[in-house]
Amino acid sequence: MTKEKSRGRGQPLKLLIFDCTAGSALLAAFVCELASASEISHSVISGLEVVRDSSFAMIDVIAIAVSNLHHSRGLQLLSSLRAKAVQNPVLIVTDVDSGPHLVDFVRRDASDLLLFPFRNGEVLSRIRTSTEQKSEEKQAAVKLSGELGLRRSIVGNCETMQLALEKAKRFAQCDATVLINGETGTGKEVFARAIHELGRRSSGPFIPINCGALPSDLVENELFGHEAGAFTGARGAYKGCIEQASGGTLFLDEIDSLPLQAQTKILRFLQEHEFRPLGSSSTRRSDVRVVSAANTDLSRAVSSRLFRQDLFFRLNVLNLTLPPLRDRGDDILLLARHLLNRHAAEVSKVDCSFTPSATRKLRSYEWPGNVRELDNVIHRALLLSDSDITEDDLDLPNRGNKIGELSFKSQKAAAIRAFEQKFLRDLLEQFGGNVSQAAAAASKERRTFFQLLKKHQIATGQSSSIRLRIH
Repeated sequence: MTKEKSRGRGQPLKLLIFDCTAGSALLAAFVCELASASEISHSVISGLEVVRDSSFAMIDVIAIAVSNLHHSRGLQLLSSLRAKAVQNPVLIVTDVDSGPHLVDFVRRDASDLLLFPFRNGEVLSRIRTSTEQKSEEKQAAVKLSGELGLRRSIVGNCETMQLALEKAKRFAQCDATVLINGETGTGKEVFARAIHELGRRSSGPFIPINCGALPSDLVENELFGHEAGAFTGARGAYKGCIEQASGGTLFLDEIDSLPLQAQTKILRFLQEHEFRPLGSSSTRRSDVRVVSAANTDLSRAVSSRLFRQDLFFRLNVLNLTLPPLRDRGDDILLLARHLLNRHAAEVSKVDCSFTPSATRKLRSYEWPGNVRELDNVIHRALLLSDSDITEDDLDLPNRGNKIGELSFKSQKAAAIRAFEQKFLRDLLEQFGGNVSQAAAAASKERRTFFQLLKKHQIATGQSSSIRLRIH
């Protein structure tokens, strides 16, 4: 490994370059551009070198310098890095002039493309942009547990998750009630715990209760507790969840399942901060913050008179909506790698990763069970596989997307995806594969246009008339 010297103020940015050029002028030109930047320290290793240490925590940006004649080597290296859960931004530095080959890099999760010959100042600008991207992803809670002191990791980098995280941090600074909406398995309890742990009540108890799992005749007993002799078999007093959570947070999951009688008593508690245990002649107070969650639209339940409107208003002072996994884009792979690493550590499996075909299968599945289903699939695949996880190891049902089988939101998202894919292909054909012109016609920046190609995995050879050109 050849280490270049770098001098400058503060800690220099660290760039690792994989050489897949076989001695072409491309690498020399790239390194020459870096020589003028005192704030960048770089190392060069051969693209043929086996990367045994998959930890790149100290590297800010990875660059793969790949010549036109060796593009397949660069693709293989990029796929290997991503399969090993390397999350660093990867900048492809290349003189490849084939549109389909460039799209292949985008499909394999390249962060950006830098084409040779370089424009004045372009090299340093792209590296800084990639570094800022890494910093933003880190702040977006790829692993919030370490940064914010949470006991559980929240993994996600899509815009909707970033907004949800920002809301959670703001909500933690007060004691108002919070209603978390989202499909089953989207992480509602994880966010409820985050709000608790980031607030002033973090030293107090966090008491979760699944209202949908309780028989209707036991709901009030679980919530409010009872005195000795309150009913047959009540030999001793029992503290309900409201009293257990005093000084902390009470999390009411599946709040829409509460019987109307229990709803009335919860409403009174929220209004007066007082409750009466079963069999007691006096009321008690409990200093509790209430966070609730529902996987259905509570406003519809109110309209159907299945849920009290006044209680809905009390619970819905602050509102947080979590997106389904199918709408989170590349977060699916981010989560899959995180879960794989976690479960692999539990069973002492090292160097386990996903093959490229497995990552494509993960990305294309709808995930109706959301993160909980993904966790189950990854855990089972890890336990049953002998080495890297392949497409065949992922036991996923063959679900047909027929009308009526998907929700309105899912069908709407599918229609939008289909429109965007057709729009991109038609636009590229219209401009003969010239990305700059196609991006301008779509009122998109070239980088944003590439991200759309990456998002929709526009495959090589989908249209023989498309010859991608970038200027």
